[in-house]
Amino acid sequence: MNRRLVLALAVLSAGGTIVALAASASSSGPSWARTRFDVPGASMSLSYPLNWHISTRRLTGVIDPVTRFTVTSFPFRQSRPDTDFCARTLARRWPANGAYVQVAEELDGASLRKMLSRVPPRPRHFTLARSGAGGLCTGPVSGQLTFRERGRAFYVYYGVGRKASPATRCAVVAVLDSLRIRR
Repeated sequence: MNRRLVLALAVLSAGGTIVALAASASSSGPSWARTRFDVPGASMSLSYPLNWHISTRRLTGVIDPVTRFTVTSFPFRQSRPDTDFCARTLARRWPANGAYVQVAEELDGASLRKMLSRVPPRPRHFTLARSGAGGLCTGPVSGQLTFRERGRAFYVYYGVGRKASPATRCAVVAVLDSLRIRR
């Protein structure tokens, strides 16, 4: 009888653990576990929370600067890019507790030379403004940063929803700080 009771408790305990793990995996909070991603054809890599999502597809009609990647804290798919420079589909699907970060690289020769002479070097640690408007036209809790590194110039577009947790904001910064750029 004792063995059956112990077995039943073990099964109940394991079931509760599985439910708890599933709930935490589906929550909007960033996972402590991270995954490393090498951006195809871009000589760069980054790490991001395991329960977040990454894409290298363009979200807008802009061809240069080239979208290198977009990381979102929420599932996001888009069948084709929006027609202009605004990411309207992203803005519509972005939840109030979610976040995104996109990195684009300037490749046009004249624009690249001009940008390299005007933008600051990459910061040791990135800082996000608490408010602003500019990240891909996605509203007042989004922004844009620029930086240069290794003769390359980049735009960072980001958004952290009004109801996003401090951990989510930190995860966006951690994604940017993890960025490794090679020549």
